[in-house]
Parts: sequence; C-alpha cells; structure tokens
Amino acid sequence: MKKRAINKKKLLSFSIALTMCLTVISFTSVADEPNKDWPNCKMHYPQLPDPNGWDVFAMMPDNILADDFQCIESGPITDLHFWGSWYADDIPSEPIYGAPLGFHISIHADIPDPDEEGPLYSMPGELLWEQDVMYPAFECTPQEPGEQGWFEPPDYYEDPNHLQYFRYDILFADPLFYQEEGTIYWVDIAPYTDGMTWWGWKTSLDHWNDDAVYTEGSETVLSENFDGYVPYSNPFPPIGWTVYNVDGGDAWSLYPGASYAHTGAYCSRCYYDAPNDDWIVSAGIVMPASPVDFSVWIKGSTYTMESFEIWYATTGNSIADLTAGTLLYSGNAGNAWTQYSYPISESAGTTVWFAIHYTGNYQNFLFCDDWIFPDGSTEGFEGTPMSGWPPAGWTMQVVSGTDTDNYWRINITTTHPSGVIPTSLPYMAEYNIYLISAGNSARLYTPPLDFSGTGNSLSFMMYHSSAYPSEADNVVIQVSTDGLTWTDIATYLTYDPTTGWTNHLVDLSAYDGQSTIYVGFLGVSYYGYTNIYIDDVLITSNADLSIISSIYPLNNSINVTRPVSLFNVTVNGIGDDTISLYLKWLNHTPYIEEWENLTNWVNISDGTYSFYPTISNEWIWGNTTYRWSVNVTDGINWTNETYWFRTSGSRYDVNNNDVVNFQDAGLVWIHRTTIVPYDGLYDVNNNGQVNFQDAGLTWVNRD
Repeated sequence: MKKRAINKKKLLSFSIALTMCLTVISFTSVADEPNKDWPNCKMHYPQLPDPNGWDVFAMMPDNILADDFQCIESGPITDLHFWGSWYADDIPSEPIYGAPLGFHISIHADIPDPDEEGPLYSMPGELLWEQDVMYPAFECTPQEPGEQGWFEPPDYYEDPNHLQYFRYDILFADPLFYQEEGTIYWVDIAPYTDGMTWWGWKTSLDHWNDDAVYTEGSETVLSENFDGYVPYSNPFPPIGWTVYNVDGGDAWSLYPGASYAHTGAYCSRCYYDAPNDDWIVSAGIVMPASPVDFSVWIKGSTYTMESFEIWYATTGNSIADLTAGTLLYSGNAGNAWTQYSYPISESAGTTVWFAIHYTGNYQNFLFCDDWIFPDGSTEGFEGTPMSGWPPAGWTMQVVSGTDTDNYWRINITTTHPSGVIPTSLPYMAEYNIYLISAGNSARLYTPPLDFSGTGNSLSFMMYHSSAYPSEADNVVIQVSTDGLTWTDIATYLTYDPTTGWTNHLVDLSAYDGQSTIYVGFLGVSYYGYTNIYIDDVLITSNADLSIISSIYPLNNSINVTRPVSLFNVTVNGIGDDTISLYLKWLNHTPYIEEWENLTNWVNISDGTYSFYPTISNEWIWGNTTYRWSVNVTDGINWTNETYWFRTSGSRYDVNNNDVVNFQDAGLVWIHRTTIVPYDGLYDVNNNGQVNFQDAGLTWVNRD
C-alpha cells in the first residue's frame, strides 16, 4: 500500500487534547477520570480538553492535524483517547450521535525545531504507522456542554460557535505501534465524514513541548512508481505468425547474433532434417490501394545450396491454403544474403499470407530476415524494444567510478536480499551495490519540475535491512536548479535497525518559488550486500484552488437589501483543471440550524455563476446575519470559503415596508401557531413558535 505523506505543515498555537495508553483502560467519562486516574497513560501526561476552548477543523484526506507526545515507557500503543465536536452543533446522527464514519490515525517520527526561537518549528516526519478505524471500532461519548469556538486554519474563527463536544475512545487492532521510552512522536488525526458536516479536534489547556501543526490539500508535482516500464520482448513466432514443423525435427526458430542476421541482432533459422518440410507463415496482411513489393532476405549455409519455396495465399494460412495459392519462387539459396522481391497484384482489402517452405534434404540450414509486406509493414525478428526505463524525462548519470554495472536499473523483486517485492507492483528502481565496487556512484534524476507553488516535499519508499550494521551504502537525495550543480539534502543508509520498506519524507520547501528544479537519487556504493531499492516517488506542493475572484453579497457586508435575491461567484484561473463549484447556506430555521446545499455547477470554466433563491420566509428577515459558503473541488482537493452578510431593516418589520408599527404586531398575532401553521417570518424571537411573546416584542420595538 502506498503510504500517505504529510505535505503541508503549518504551525498552530494550540496543543490538542489527547491521551495515549499502553494497556486498555475502561472507557469512562472524563469527569470520572481526572489526570491521576489514567494509570496506563504512557505519554508525557494526559492532555485533557479545554471545555470552553476551540475545536480545530480536520477532515480526510487533506485537512490533517498533528500534535507531538513523548513516550515514557516502551511498549505497544493499544488505545487512544481524544475529544472533538461539530461546527455549529450540526451533529450527525449516523452511525451514532456525534460519531463520524471513522478516523485515520497515523504516527510519525519527530522533525525537531531547527532554529529554536526562529520562525521554523518542529513537525511530523517519516510515517511510522497508520490505521483506519471505522465505527463501531471506537466509542463516542457526549460531554458536558459549554460555549466553544471554531477555528479553521489558517485564519477563519467563530467564537462562540457551538456547545456540545464528544470524547472518542479507540482500541487499536493488530498490528500495534511499538513506542520507545524517551522518544518524541507525532500523532495525526482526521475523520472520515459525509462531507456535509465539519468536525474539529478539541484544544487542551495542558500544553506540552511544541505547538500542533496542520496540513492542507496537496497538488502532485510528480508521481513515479516505475510501473511504466515495458521489458524487451521477442516472442517467436511473432504475434500472428505460424510455424509448421511437418517433418517432426528442427523447426523454424529465433536465432541470435548480429553476425548471422541480415540486419540487427536476430533472424530466423531452420536446421536440416532428412528431408526438411518446415513452413514459416506470416500474419495476414491487408492489401492497400497502393502496395509496395513484397520482399524477404534469405541465405543458405556455407557448405551446400539450400532448396526452398516462397508462397502466398488469400484464403488462409494453412499449408493447404498456401499450396493452393501462388508459388512465387522455387529454387536454391547460397551462402550470401539475397533479397527476393515480387509485386503482388491482389485487390485492395484482400488479406494475404506469405510463407517460406524449407525443402532441403540432408543439407545444412536456411536463414530468413527483413520481410517487407505490401502494406509497408516489416518483420526483422528484433522484437519489441524495452521502453519506460528510465521513466520519461528522467536521466541516469554516472557520477564516479568506472564499473560496467554502475547504473540504476529496473527490477520486479530484490536480489540482495532476495524475494522482496515492490511496494507498488510490478516494478521498482534498483542500484545494485552488490555488484558495484566501492567508490562508484550513479544518479537517477527527475525531469525539470515546477516548484512555483509552496510547501514542496518529497516522499518515497526505500527498502532497508538490519542484517549488516556496518554497511555504509546509501542513497543521497539531491536538488539542482540546472541539472549540473547538485546540493545534498538528505542521506539514507541501506542499513536500518528495522528491516522492510520505509516511507521517507524530505522537506523541499527551501526551493519554493523556483520554476525549474531537478530532484536526484544518488546511489553510492561501498560494495556492501543490501542493494538500494526505491519505489513510489511522490513530490507534492500545496493545493491551490484559490480561483474565487469575487462574490456577492460581499463578505462582512451589512444593510444588504432583503429579501436576498441573488448570489454571485466569479472564478478565474481554472485553465485545464476540472473544477466543480458548490454553494451552501446555514439554514436559520429553528431546530434545523444546519448547512444545506443551494446549488452546484460541475466541470466549470472561468466566469460568473449566479444563484437566485426562491423568495421565501427563510430569506426575508431583516437585521439578520446569514452565512453562506463557496466550496471548490478538483475531485481531490477542496477549497472551502465561508462568508456572512447582514440584511437591512429590522427583524420586527415582518411586512418589509421599512416601518415597525401596529401592522407588524398585528400580523404576528394573527399568524400565531395556535391558529395557523408555523411561519418562521413571524417568529421574531426564533424559538420555533409564534405567540404573544413575538407580538409583544414587535410592539415594544416599534418605530
């Protein structure tokens, strides 16, 4: 399985609420289990939730949150406990109340803060373990409500936003992750949801070490699993051809050697029998309107004249068809290559089969090569050449040494050690240090890449072995801006205490903004045992779907004329991307208060897209804040923008005539829900009923 890499990492000035345990604890409420009552917690200390804190948006696959922790006792992590809630208390009821469909949990190595007080910060590194936990493999328990804020990185805040939050308890399935005492790790969490509700991971008051980080969607700059390789193949007889071995002895076969072939490295040869009765028959050839002459090159042995015939048929490729067809030649071949050429006068569209019949008796052998058919096609028995290695646009380059084996190659399984298959079948790249002397090195590098985006990073799979701790053979990740001068970025030994495939993550953001970048894998041999194997090379940058150029109503606008009759979204810069656009709004109707779809457009191009809402009581309230969102996706990544506007007038101006007076109070009273069906327009206090309270408020707030 290809491992996911964290692509974009940005700092959050929060710690996240979680606790990780080595042995299973009973799933009780937080109130019954204060810090001192988590006896099996083997992280630095439990980071319990801030009941009036923030919830930070997270969603698979692109909006991932991660926080660091330190192991205080070696052993497997058996369970995980964390807290979260839902935007605007829009809480799903399925699969159970408060639970998403599942969670993706992964654990990463720590990349320490490289400059302490500087602008850089620590972040997750190499992926060490991951598991998808789908309901009912976890428990979800409501917690005591309290006012809480919502934060969607990098800069969207709502406070207050919701009241309810939940505790989530996961008991992991095998294989478990084994943590080591004193080591700092990162855990990242993101839910799988229905896409209509938004989940956030709750912040903690119990800060430890470094702040949490978040990721956003990524764009693929380059993806290469080396599976475009097509090996050399030379089947015989060629596809569609037929060989008849009537005499039961040697038959026509593929014969290697440039010294034997007319051209190239291969021809076909038939060895003598007593007597020979051997046929080689071409595939069917459809006659074109303007045919070329049929021809074939033939050579006999050095010692004797070889007897043979050339036939063609239009009824089929059997011996009976051929002998009932046309005999083009019958005679002997000497020991020099000779071309036999004939015009074929069959009508256009006719299928024709050509054949050589070897009839020698106690002679030696006969060769044929370089057939040319009336439609211009040829057959020289050279097969299909290898393709796809190196991959298109990639380059192999000897950097040092003179060994003939000093190059990268393709393989379907490991040779030293043997029997390990690629992470992405069927092929992987190999640098065979087992055959390459110390002091040799060779580079395999990418085509020029566009790093004009931000957050560029490399992930790749590499096989490691624990068998030979003294081995120094390694691969160096290098970067160049011109393909000539290279800078070393990271070095990975073939030796590792853990045997197997490992996902390595390399930060290349130092080259953000460059329009031309090459990324190289420099194989360096110390003549060890474990070869260098890499697979699933992935280079990504931050997703950029920021194509929304203008909206109406404007964000944060006030005094918008009611009822709202138009929403406009203008998008630019789509280019060749396949983009879909969605509009949603937060329905204010009592007991609904959830996001609903307004409309959507699929496979759009640059332009302005308009939505005209049906004029209903949902849109007619005065002095009311409405929230709406624009959601853009390319099928993989999402950009979600939320806006708000406030309508003009007064909430109590139910007849929308810019005056609040006895008419409005009277309309509210006669529309009370004890007499007519509930109508939200007259529910001025928005409590789900129209009664004397609404009429009274309208009268009190008259102009």
